Amino acid sequence: MVHEDSVEGVRFVPGGSRLITASADGTARAWNVLVPDSTWRKAATFNPAYLPVARAAGGARLLLAASTVKCLSTAGGALLGETRPVDGLYQGIRYTPDGTRAAVGDWNGGVQVVDGTTLKPTGSAVHTEGGLSAWALSPDGKILVGAGYTATAWLWDASTGAPLAPAHGHSGAISAAAFSQDGHRLATAGFDNGLRFWDPVRRALMGAPFVLKAGSDRLLFSPDGRKLLVASWFGECRMWDADRRAPLGETMFHSMPLTTAAFSPDGTRVYTGSYDRTVRIWDAATGHSVSRPVRHPNFVMSLAVSPGGDVLATGCFDGQARLWDAMTGAPLGPALAGDSDVILVGFVGTGRVIVVVTRGSVWKKDMTSWFETVAPAELIRRVERVARRRVGPRGELETVW
Repeated sequence: MVHEDSVEGVRFVPGGSRLITASADGTARAWNVLVPDSTWRKAATFNPAYLPVARAAGGARLLLAASTVKCLSTAGGALLGETRPVDGLYQGIRYTPDGTRAAVGDWNGGVQVVDGTTLKPTGSAVHTEGGLSAWALSPDGKILVGAGYTATAWLWDASTGAPLAPAHGHSGAISAAAFSQDGHRLATAGFDNGLRFWDPVRRALMGAPFVLKAGSDRLLFSPDGRKLLVASWFGECRMWDADRRAPLGETMFHSMPLTTAAFSPDGTRVYTGSYDRTVRIWDAATGHSVSRPVRHPNFVMSLAVSPGGDVLATGCFDGQARLWDAMTGAPLGPALAGDSDVILVGFVGTGRVIVVVTRGSVWKKDMTSWFETVAPAELIRRVERVARRRVGPRGELETVW
């Protein structure tokens, strides 16, 4: 930690993960003070034929899918529940934010709402026409939206399976659907390059339909529901203002299609991973890149941001998971060398523990030492020597020596 002149001010960022210093050399610098712990522990193993597909809220449970769907505890690998797809081969799953319910879909168009732990059905199954191209479950678990390879999506009562209303408005098959976290908005995208916003309570289209430059297969609302990330099949992303239903900022580009995306907890940044072997960090309001591309040796398959917004975890097709400073993209500690390609990464609870899932294993890492509220004593002594002042309990510079 070096400035070219005397340090005149120092503050710890809330949480103690970064230190800000101001110097007479005319610069202010942010320093990462996290202390990496290189200990990874294998928490569970499973049949490699099963693919990890979803984590329940808080990361304590993991969903695996093959001919059946299994729910495992990430704490020790215990089997918590199991179910078979509604009709035919399994396709995917959608969790409610609190993890209490999930919607299981299959390639033949069946969708079943189940308990988020036991996977026992909580209502009647529904079926879409011509297979299942997109589906979503409302945050409260009450409304299920699904679309076959037709221009109409249907809204159902998730408890009874009774149809509530059709969602017309596309001229081609629907390719993606997403609810905002408060459940007040529903967005759909289609093979007709269309984007639609809906009021799921009133079952009504909100505003005029929009035509995109290219079709989208990924929609993601910000935590406050006021922004929507729309990703095309060709690597382009665009943020939309969900209040005004208008494009927001500039187009964000990857050279190949996206594989994964996530917002920071405060919604100010968005992280995108791609087949182009990079993760990009963007300003969610402007679309500007806020760091250099975070490069990987192979495809980036998964990413997650810690609940505090400080740490970014990425999973790569090279079989390694990596940790990065979520603000700068700087690497944090050694990578995890797994036993096969990494499919899923995530944080458990408050973010003190990270879970990494490969094809056949669940790995865990306790990062409690990374999040100490007081910086390491040696770092404080170093700052005091350079600043020639005492660092107070809140990071302020006190007595002049």
